[in-house]
Amino acid sequence: MAKKLQLIIEKAENKQMGARIHYGEDLLTTTGASIEEVINSMKEQLEGFYQLDTSKISFDIVYDIEAFFEQFDWINISDLARRCGINRVQLQQYKSGDKKPSEKQLQKIVDALHEMGTELINVKSVAA
Repeated sequence: MAKKLQLIIEKAENKQMGARIHYGEDLLTTTGASIEEVINSMKEQLEGFYQLDTSKISFDIVYDIEAFFEQFDWINISDLARRCGINRVQLQQYKSGDKKPSEKQLQKIVDALHEMGTELINVKSVAA
């Protein structure tokens, strides 16, 4: 059975992503230019430090708000703001890291993103 670890993705400097995992009493961190790069780096650490078979490990990827918007930069902020009922300027401040959302605001954003994802999943055809 595969072990699932929570991999937290954060915005880092120079368009890099930071990542961290709590493993036992330890905190492992890395940076990379892509999700694949940070996952591979984290697997290398788990193999090197703990001699784990990383083919039996999967990651539950969790984004902080800035890293999320960096990773999914194609999301239209104005549309997302309208969908989740948050002022566009305020959402832009969350995106830039100038302000941090409350748990309630964060849940509104996540709910709107899930709603958008459901709409996309339900698309049957885009050709006439």
